[in-house]
Amino acid sequence: MPIYGRINTASVPLTPLNCAVSNTMDNANGPCDQIVQIALTDKRLLLPGEQQPWVSCNNRPSSACQLARGAALDPFDALPIRMPFKSKELFHYFYQFGHSLKIVKTNQAEDCLTLAVNDPHALRNTLLIAGLHYSWNTGDLQVFDSAFFFHKVETIRTVNKLLGNASPKLAVLCISQICTLCYTEACLGNVAVAETHLDGLMTFLDAMEQQNPAVLSGDDADSEHARRYLLITYNFVHNIKSRLRAFILASASASASMSESAQPPSPEDDPSAADALDRMHEWHQIEYLGLENRLKALRVLPSFICPAPSAGPPKRFDASTVLQGLRDVTAGIDKRDIDPTGNKMWNEGAPNRLFVALVNHHAQSFSNEHTTTKPSGSKGGSRSRETANTNPTSTSTTNLLTTWSGITAVMGLYMHSVLSTTNNGDPLDPRLLRRVALEVERDVEGYPYGTKGSSSSITTSTSGHDLWLWKAFVTAIALAKNREHFAKQKRKTIWSSPVPHAGVAKEKHGRDLPSILERMEDRVRRWSKDTGVAGWAEAKAALARVVWPADSSGLEEREFEGVWGVVKIGGE
Repeated sequence: MPIYGRINTASVPLTPLNCAVSNTMDNANGPCDQIVQIALTDKRLLLPGEQQPWVSCNNRPSSACQLARGAALDPFDALPIRMPFKSKELFHYFYQFGHSLKIVKTNQAEDCLTLAVNDPHALRNTLLIAGLHYSWNTGDLQVFDSAFFFHKVETIRTVNKLLGNASPKLAVLCISQICTLCYTEACLGNVAVAETHLDGLMTFLDAMEQQNPAVLSGDDADSEHARRYLLITYNFVHNIKSRLRAFILASASASASMSESAQPPSPEDDPSAADALDRMHEWHQIEYLGLENRLKALRVLPSFICPAPSAGPPKRFDASTVLQGLRDVTAGIDKRDIDPTGNKMWNEGAPNRLFVALVNHHAQSFSNEHTTTKPSGSKGGSRSRETANTNPTSTSTTNLLTTWSGITAVMGLYMHSVLSTTNNGDPLDPRLLRRVALEVERDVEGYPYGTKGSSSSITTSTSGHDLWLWKAFVTAIALAKNREHFAKQKRKTIWSSPVPHAGVAKEKHGRDLPSILERMEDRVRRWSKDTGVAGWAEAKAALARVVWPADSSGLEEREFEGVWGVVKIGGE
């Protein structure tokens, strides 16, 4: 199992990258006090003659390590980190992009890039995201490749230092750094490496929970940011993974129709990072407003890393735009009988618009402003701005107010476990699922039928109750399917061996998977009792008022009905 940590010897420190591809590394030793190795997949992105600065420091007097140490300091430079290799130009490009399209806040003090310049870790991560933005926008890192890889290496060094002195207090910072590396790899086509980052992050969080079971459970802004960044990152990686497979299958199907000798790709055949990146650039052009919306989202993505502009708690928001995005995705999945690869659904851009909406809602929830930018292609036209309705007496929004983490967590579970459209159909890592399910529980426990009683954030309307049921039932489905899958595999997981620090199984407030599933089933059961809805047909109608597939396959329909039946039997 890949783990994060340092080798406590004079050898090269263990990094997230060489955990994944330890057999594809070049060992390096030199005068630098810390050498971080880069995967060969990264080296291919460097221009000829620019590999050596990241491999060796002892034979090249002009190496990056020596330049970074020997470069003269700028007395007028107030930035908290070194900015070599056109880093300032890269930051300026990123800053100007947002303002040229008017997709950032009118209040400059709340622009995530303005906030980033005061935090060394946020600024470095922002530069990595800026490099991805430039790569997607132009098709190549080009003049900024050295700056990009310099800051990537420095981020890996930061992670190694944090892991070497790991503590619950530093866990939040470490999570953000690893999520950025994970996001970076996925955007450059290194999906397998991105998944290894996620695996290592789960192991790291398990280790932190042994020291402090409440790690990441705080209500402070930093913990909230870290939990949100994990949610959006894992969803992005799983979407990229499925999008890539759908694109390959569709391309192979088109080739097969023109050539009888063409062979369909094997599910085990993963494209190289370079091939994956080429395909990304292809679908950016094919997908409806795909590139434009992705570039907009990347410009706002540093808001997950930067200090919150507002000292107050994050605001709830109207879930209507997210639910509409899920309805568009669901409508595409309902057409899988005529498009078994699912590529058409991705090409229509619904998942991309959903991603943009979530990124914008995140930034808005911490803002003092009441405006968000709609993704291009959504109702209302591109680049329009809408005013968030925060009037508690307005039934158009109050009925569907939600926390960002709650709706994002359920969205990921719905797309994976109900629509089977993300992560290539592979099961979720139970450790990841546990954390996602806990985010849903944090959201639903404050609503009617929750353990803490009613909340003023939601009325007793039918639509509000339907949304609450949808969140609880989707989570119960995800947990039940995951448990069944690993039971069939007879693999030892935290289903069969709950982690001691997560809570004792069956404990009322246990944080282990069996306890979470039991509480979710109990919530659905209480909803059924209070509403008088007993049959699956009536329950499905309530779910459909939120979002639900109209044409589930026979097997899936039996699974959903089976979960409902278990809930009902448990209450008798």
